[in-house]
Amino acid sequence: EEVSRLQTKITEQLRLEELQEQIALLQSQIETAEHTVKTVTEENRQLQEESSSQSNHIDSLVKEKNQMMEEIRDVYDKRQSVTQ
Repeated sequence: EEVSRLQTKITEQLRLEELQEQIALLQSQIETAEHTVKTVTEENRQLQEESSSQSNHIDSLVKEKNQMMEEIRDVYDKRQSVTQ
């Protein structure tokens, strides 16, 4: 009976140590995942800012192009009226 009790106690102790190792591993994985989420979130924020900046630049270039096209049309129209 004493041997059985000691075997049970040893088994429980081994199981407890195994569970503690699993908990430590899971905590490490959680910390790694949290760090990854933080890093990806920051990268995402930076990419959104860059995308917004580039979008604004494209809008500015399109506006400038449209103004130049209008100026070209005006010059063409004036030239046509002079040649007539």
